[in-house]
Amino acid sequence: MSTRGPFTIYYDAGCPFCIRMVRIFRAVLGLRGTMLLAAQDDPQRHLEMREKDSWIVVTPDGQHLHGWKAVATVVEDSRVFRPLGKLIGQPLVLPAGERLYRWIERHRPLLSRLTDFLNADPPKNS
Repeated sequence: MSTRGPFTIYYDAGCPFCIRMVRIFRAVLGLRGTMLLAAQDDPQRHLEMREKDSWIVVTPDGQHLHGWKAVATVVEDSRVFRPLGKLIGQPLVLPAGERLYRWIERHRPLLSRLTDFLNADPPKNS
């Protein structure tokens, strides 16, 4: 099982906060080669996103990660933030991280308004 990038990340294109966060993740973490795709453009991924109430991080070997586990995996792939990713991916930390992820998921409209000053244009893949 490979949890090293580059990844394919599916996000909710109807959520300005989600668009902003995947752009920030890619920029800050240096996720070279990672593709950011709107889940709505792929019917299966859109259904998966809605069922899991989560973004989807697909690893190079095809594993689908959701919620906080996906966050920890993507952060751990960063050269700079690898130690933080290892920490937040620890079994003792994952439940608290998942609670935080679920809180964020429930408050996306508020978080979208609070981050309204940031660019919410869909990310481009190069």
